[in-house]
Amino acid sequence: MAAVRILGKNAVFKIEASDGGAVVDVSADGNEITLNLELNNEDGTGFGVDWREFTLIDGTFSIDYTAFYASAAGELVEVFLGGATMTTLFDKRDFEFYPNGLPVGVTKPKYSGSVFLAGFPITAPRGGLTTIRVRLSGASQLTRAVS
Repeated sequence: MAAVRILGKNAVFKIEASDGGAVVDVSADGNEITLNLELNNEDGTGFGVDWREFTLIDGTFSIDYTAFYASAAGELVEVFLGGATMTTLFDKRDFEFYPNGLPVGVTKPKYSGSVFLAGFPITAPRGGLTTIRVRLSGASQLTRAVS
């Protein structure tokens, strides 16, 4: 299985805030996001071919999102945990991830799909910044779009 990591620098990350609702931009509070791809490839190279050919058998993806904030979680907790948003760990939500920012272009792809919340541990040292590390597991096919 091949592993691919797509790191977001100047990234934009949006996630659906309620079932059937619009995606909400949570980038302002984030400082790191990684899209992890686990791809299962089979070597399909035939005899007499000068290059290697691999066939994608299956794949999974997950997203690690990290945010720091000084006191209250505000929108982050509301989007990821609160009320009618992600009321259980396995609520399915749509997302959009722009690793190189907006707008979408030839060298600025957009990744989208559905995820469910797999983990939301919070650390809060006394007098320090609070860290949220959200783990989202893929719940659909991952789509990549460029313009």
